[in-house]
Amino acid sequence: MLAAGVFALTSCSDDDENNNNQNDDQAVGTYRLAAYTAPAALDLDNDGDSSSDLSTEYNCYADWEIVLNSDQTFTRTHNITGVTDGDLTCQIGQTATGTWSRNGQTLTLINANNGDELTEEYTFSSNNEILTKTGPGQYPIIFENIFIMEGGTITVVYSKVDDGVN
Repeated sequence: MLAAGVFALTSCSDDDENNNNQNDDQAVGTYRLAAYTAPAALDLDNDGDSSSDLSTEYNCYADWEIVLNSDQTFTRTHNITGVTDGDLTCQIGQTATGTWSRNGQTLTLINANNGDELTEEYTFSSNNEILTKTGPGQYPIIFENIFIMEGGTITVVYSKVDDGVN
């Protein structure tokens, strides 16, 4: 019983120390899209090379970023890939804004645009330089020589490029 009590005290102490090292100041900054990974390798740009990282296959996945401000607000800029009449389409410069919070290695973005609240969760890497989100999403595939949108598990990775300090 004494051993269990010592273990419990040690565990709490380590947890508190780890949480104290993950403060909000370390999260503040600009993160740019590093990868948008689909379940299968695709050749969307028709160059003969396939990749499951769609950010290397279609420029609609370029210029995505998340900016976490010190006042707990964020701006996320992204493009929306779609299909119209069998052709890929890209809606450029979509923006979401809202608030963010951090609990340990979990970043929560709460987007309240147009009265609809949308919550997204990302995971920080141990050095706070990488944000990752894995979950259901859509991605374009080629089916019988036309593009269609397919559902599956997508992994989105952002890399920190600026710490927000001037």
